[in-house]
Formats: sequence, C-alpha cells, structure tokens
Amino acid sequence: MLTPITTLLIGALALWVMTRLARRTGLPEAVGIGASLCILGAAIAFAPTAWRAWLVSGNTGDRALSFARIAGVAGLLFLSGARGNYSQFSKSSKCHLYVSFAAGLLFALAIAMLAVMGQQDHGAILVTAVVVAGASLWLPGELLRGAKGSAVPAEMATSGAPLTLTALAILVVHFYSVLSVIGGRRATIAGFTIVVLYEATKLVVFFSFAYFITTRFVDRAEGRVSTGRMSIAYLLITILFFVLAFLTISQLVALAWAFVAGALWTRSEVGRRFGESSKVSALCLLMSFAFLPALLQTHGRSLTSWKVMALAVILAVAVKFAVIWAAALLQGVRGSGAIRLVAATLTTGEMAVAFLGFAVTRWAIDGPTYFGILAFTFLTLLLGPLVWHFATRREEKATLSNMRRNPRPLQALNKRRPNHGKQSNKSDSTDRSARRMRDAGIAELKDKELFGQQIIEERKRWRPMKTKVQANVRMVAVTLAILIAASAATVFAQKPRVETPRQEVQLGTGMSVITPGLMEIGAKTRLFLLLGDKIQLSVEQQKKLEDLYFRVQMYSFQREADLVVADAEFKRLLTRDAVDLNAIRNKMKEIETIRVEVDMKRIETLLQAVSVLTHQQHSQVILLAKDPAELSKPGAPIF
Repeated sequence: MLTPITTLLIGALALWVMTRLARRTGLPEAVGIGASLCILGAAIAFAPTAWRAWLVSGNTGDRALSFARIAGVAGLLFLSGARGNYSQFSKSSKCHLYVSFAAGLLFALAIAMLAVMGQQDHGAILVTAVVVAGASLWLPGELLRGAKGSAVPAEMATSGAPLTLTALAILVVHFYSVLSVIGGRRATIAGFTIVVLYEATKLVVFFSFAYFITTRFVDRAEGRVSTGRMSIAYLLITILFFVLAFLTISQLVALAWAFVAGALWTRSEVGRRFGESSKVSALCLLMSFAFLPALLQTHGRSLTSWKVMALAVILAVAVKFAVIWAAALLQGVRGSGAIRLVAATLTTGEMAVAFLGFAVTRWAIDGPTYFGILAFTFLTLLLGPLVWHFATRREEKATLSNMRRNPRPLQALNKRRPNHGKQSNKSDSTDRSARRMRDAGIAELKDKELFGQQIIEERKRWRPMKTKVQANVRMVAVTLAILIAASAATVFAQKPRVETPRQEVQLGTGMSVITPGLMEIGAKTRLFLLLGDKIQLSVEQQKKLEDLYFRVQMYSFQREADLVVADAEFKRLLTRDAVDLNAIRNKMKEIETIRVEVDMKRIETLLQAVSVLTHQQHSQVILLAKDPAELSKPGAPIF
C-alpha cells in the first residue's frame, strides 16, 4: 500500500522539478510536465515486469492506484472547469464547429484504418479513435495563463473546440458501452430506442438536478458564509454528486460532472480567485495521480514491437496536426493563430487516461493498443506546449518588428499629450494640490460613514433570514441523520448474521492473461509434476505439489463416492408409484452441490499449484505447452 503512494509522490516531485527547469529556460510549465511524463513513461514501460509488480504491490496497491487515477483526473477536470473562459463561447462558435467537424472526420478515418489494419475489439477501436480525435480540457487553460498579446485563436480553442469535442466523445463512448451490452441479445430497434431515451433522460435529470442544487447554494451562500466554510461545503456537494453519477450512470459521466462543477464554482468570487490562482505543486500532484497509475497498471500487457507503435503514433500526430490546421485555415485563422489553435487541440491529455481507464473494464484492450494510446498522449502533451510557445514567440517578434517599422502611432500619441509644467505657477499648483487632497479626504470620510450605515442596515435586514436559514439547515441535518440511521438499520437487519469469509489465491500482478492456460496445462500434467525436470522444480516445490495432488485426489474419490450414493437414491425416488417432486428437487440440488464442490476444489488446487511456481517457471511451462509431445505423455489428469 505504501509503495504505490510513494511512487506517485516521487512522480509528483519529478514533475515539479521539470516545471521549475522549464520556467528557468523561458518555456511554459506545461512543457516541463510533458517532458517529465515522457521520461517517466519510457522508464516504466521498459522496466522489468518484476519491478512494475513490486511498485504496484498486489491487489491492495492496484485498488489504491485506481482510486488515485480517478481522483487525479477528476481534480484536473475540476481545475479545467474553473479556468475556462466561457465568455468567448458564443463568439467562437464558428471556429469550434469547424474544428469539431475536422475532428469528426479524423474520428471516422481512425476507425476505418483500425478496422482494416487489425483484428481488435470494437470497443478498443472506438476508444483509440476517440483518443486520437479528442482534445484536452486542462491544457488550453494552462497555456492561456501565460499568453500575451492577441490570443483570439487561443480563446476560441479554450472556450469552444476542446469542450465540444470532449462532450461528444463522452456521449459516444457512454452510449456505445450501454448499447454494446444488449447488442448480442438480438435487441430490436425499439429496444435500442428505449435504452437511448432512458439513458438520455438519466443524463438530463442528473445534470439538471446537480445544476439546480449547486447554483442555489453558491448564490445564497456567497456573502453570508465565510470563504472557508463555503469552499468546504461546495467541495462536499461536488463529491456527493460525483459518487452518485459514478454509481448510477458511469465513470465518464462522473468525470464530466467534475468539469461542470468547476465551471459552476466560478459563479462565486472565491471560485474566480481559485481559477486565477496557480499552485504548481498541487497541479503536479494531480498530474502524477492521473497519469502514473496508467503506466503501472498494465495487468500483464506487454509491448511486442515498439517500432511499429512509434510509427503509428507519429503518423497519428501528423495527420491530426494537418486536419486541425486545415480546419483553422478554412475558418479564416492564419499564420501563428492557426498553429496555436492546433497546439491547443493536439493532445487528449487527461481525457485519454479517463477513456482508457473506462475501456479496460469493459472491452479487451491488448498491449500495443494500450501502450500506443499512452505514447500518443505523452508525446502530444510535450509537442502541444512546445508548438504553442514557438508560435507565440513568432507572433511577438512579428509585432515588435511592425512597431519598429511603423513608429507613427507612438509619435502621434506623444504629440497629443499637453505639457502643463511650463505654463503653471509652482505655488498655485501646490495650493490646488492641497485643496484636492483635503476634498478627497472629506469625500473618503463621507463614503466610509455611508458604507458603515449601509452595512448596519444590511445586517438588520438579513438577520431574520439568517435565523431562518439556520433553522432550515438544522432541520435538513436532522432529517438526513434520521434517513441515514434508518438506512443503516435496514441494511443491518437484512445483513446475514453469518458471512462466508472471502477466499483468495494471490497469483501476483500480470497473471490474469496466462492463468487459464496454466490451469489447463496443470490439469494435464498432474499439477506440473510431469514437467518437474524441465522447469527445474525445487525440493520444496516438489513436496508442495505432491501434497496438493494427494489431497485433491483423496477429496475427489470421497466426493465421487458420495455422488454415486446420491445418484442411486435419486433413481430409487423415481421407481415409486407416487413420485415426490419435492424430494426429487432436493436430491437434484444435493447432487449439483456435490459436483460444484468437487469442481471448486479442483480449481482451487490448480490455482494453488500455479502460485507455487515462479514467474520464470510460468514462462517455461507456456513454452513447453507448444510442444504436443510433452503434454501427450501418460499421466493421471485430475480433470
């Protein structure tokens, strides 16, 4: 448990160091983040499997990394929502429509190419295409924080294109994941329509309810509650709605709510200050939590040909750059503005990790696809800020050169400024300054007195309402406490008194892919005892496998005898004149229970035998299984 957390903290420290180096060299902080992620990604990807397994630290560490990934992505999206510039959304509708159309074309092209090139799962193809065509919500706001001068293309990218692309991508993946579940059951068009309408209704109801609650809270709490209490309460409301969406709808919708919550937080003065603030250490921690778990949680996936993957990633980056650049030119954005627009929408960033984490729980994502998505994400996280920086520098140099070539506006401005110093008397100016200072002091005192009276009247007017609000809050708190107590009592009453203890066989990280094959080989080779000489079993391993084989054989013989007796009793029940159906049902359940127990005992024994072997012996067994002569030797299989 401590090893994954330490790894994430060390990764956050590495990100912070790289951002400091980037700042000292005059580059954006996002360049340092992208460079450090590329370095960490290459180091972890090419590290030995045993090292990655040690960093994950078993199932507990794997669950901790999954929680950290979701928390990191949600935090980045909340920050992105708070930093968004939504005032330019309507003004830039034409631009982001062009970019969205180009992304849709890129999405269709990616699906067609992936469907032709490889035999992959449809879900894997969809997620790969979404990652290639999508855009990050965090990066444009991060780039705009240090933008200078005219940033019209950047404003368009921030307010329109990435937000539209991400919303469409989430809807596509969410509805496909829902429809793919019922697709194999020969559902009709009416069935698909009902499911789509039901899911759309859930989304509308959830976001409408969450919007109503959060906006009402922000509007009523601002100015009446302290900043700290308001921030904590809003954070709790956001987390509650996040958990509700995560449990009732999907993980992607919950992450979308995190972005919406950040955007709604800017309705308050505290939220606006939060969006304008810059905490590099917190950002590095969120980036480490979001991206590093995806590198560690490979679950047995391996990269067979990194050259092919590198070629495919470079091709995808080049095609996306060309398509978005062409869309910017068609919209009328030229020069460095078009390049900055491409840089802001080049990477999918945190959304790629979100889509990948959602996809691995529903579809089969093989090693090349998994590592290809991560490589595309990290490479574009580095290239996007670099392209943005050089395009911005190019625009600044062009502006300076134009000002040097045409200095007439500055000269005209200097001519318009009157010079009163030579025409005025020194004593007169001193008297006038004194009178102005005295008048300003009197006006300031009057304003303070008037402001104090307004505050007193405002407090008198809001005091009854404050008392009413406090009473309502207490009533709501008591009601929630009663509901929680009743729910807990109901759950406790329905909870069985005797629970079956959880049984697990720890096989190690990355064993999920090869475990079925090892179990099949173990069933044919007397729990790998027939391969003892070839896989170099130690004396201790030999003894453990022999004990397992002896115990499972004895158990199988005993239960098979019980099965014969139960089968004879079942036949005797059928030979009576009046057949008792209840007795037959009970006897069939007894027979089925015996068979299930025998099968479970065999499966448990096979898993224990697999856990006795080392990872190197697992690989040797897989290689020996390719030789039919080794498995055709006479033995006493337990299956």
